[in-house]
Amino acid sequence: MFSFDFSVLKEINSLIENKGILLSPERQFLLLRNWSFFDEFEVNGEIKKKQLEGIPEIAFNFASGSLKENLSEMLVFSKQNTKEFLSKLILSNVLCTKLIDLPKSKSHILDSFIESVLFKNNFVLPKKQAKFDSGFVEKNRFKDLKKVDFSFVWPVLFSFPFYNLGFNSVNCSCCKPDSLNEKNILPSSLIEIKFLEEGIYFESTNSEFSSFFHSNSSGKEKRLKRKNEWNLHGIPLGPFFRNDVLRVPLNDAVRLVQEEKAVFLSDHNLSWFCRKKENFLSIELNELNKKIVFFDKKLTEIEKNSIKENGIGFSLFLDSSPEFNFFSEFVVLLKSIFSSTPFHLISLSFVFFDADLACAVRNVFSSVLLKFNEFSNLNSSKSFISSNNVLLDSDNPLKVISDFSKNQNLPVPELVV
Repeated sequence: MFSFDFSVLKEINSLIENKGILLSPERQFLLLRNWSFFDEFEVNGEIKKKQLEGIPEIAFNFASGSLKENLSEMLVFSKQNTKEFLSKLILSNVLCTKLIDLPKSKSHILDSFIESVLFKNNFVLPKKQAKFDSGFVEKNRFKDLKKVDFSFVWPVLFSFPFYNLGFNSVNCSCCKPDSLNEKNILPSSLIEIKFLEEGIYFESTNSEFSSFFHSNSSGKEKRLKRKNEWNLHGIPLGPFFRNDVLRVPLNDAVRLVQEEKAVFLSDHNLSWFCRKKENFLSIELNELNKKIVFFDKKLTEIEKNSIKENGIGFSLFLDSSPEFNFFSEFVVLLKSIFSSTPFHLISLSFVFFDADLACAVRNVFSSVLLKFNEFSNLNSSKSFISSNNVLLDSDNPLKVISDFSKNQNLPVPELVV
């Protein structure tokens, strides 16, 4: 029988309040060494993990033979069961979690992935509150337009050397901007402006800010009337009058100043990202992306060899190939985690939700989509922002997408046919 004194209980409470991470001892051991379940090792005086270039030469105590041999037999009886088995095995490896402890839902998988990143970097999140939550859900009213999917753009864009958004890089102590001309200012910054005209209304590029302003400011009926009369997409902000002062999102402030409806003042609430050091979430996402590229190349090699050796029957060979199925499942899982992580960071249900990071992520979403919208409209096309993607009406959508990416020096989004 033993008991904790008050100081120990206080530390435990602090750990829980600050979203401390409590992992099983074996998971801690593996994560700290960058090892995982089902890794292969070589011993030459020291233990060294092998790079994964094929199906690992491992065996199970519940089955005879190697993993490759077992997969070959399983594929004969049920491809679906084999895929489910591979999915769990690969997930166990990626999350560094025992098979019996694997998370069930996609949300919990992403929680576990980010949890492992935080633990490896010994990072504890401070307790913060969410700034805004609009509650708006945009309906897809443009069914016949082409969808431009930014899902695989976001994780690249949020990584170093682009926006470098992470738990330890937003509003860092080393790179605080001295002026509005700094390159690392985030679109989530609130910029103080003074209005120069009477009766100004404007549509914000930030739906969260619009919702917050509308809910907490007088003039609701006037704004709703304005929205209906002008057939606006969202609820406008206003009315504002000469010499009124307000902090608005960066993109709104820049536009209003360019239109000579306002001038910049000086009492800004800036957000920024670190320019000196890549954040640890960015490092992990870039590593995931490298693995995706590597495994995609492996799949291409297997396909080419299969076509060369089996001719028109190559697809039957691929269906029964342990290597092809193994790498296919690996790519599917890694792509899912890679593309979903940015969206998970802005979810209020995220276990490690960080208000500053979520706000920065959401505003980068909005800023990039707004730029695409403006670019396409200037190039004889029309586009409509829908959720975190764009619906495009264009005679040559591939050219619009390619030109935009070159113009903005961004990864190329995918055209969904």
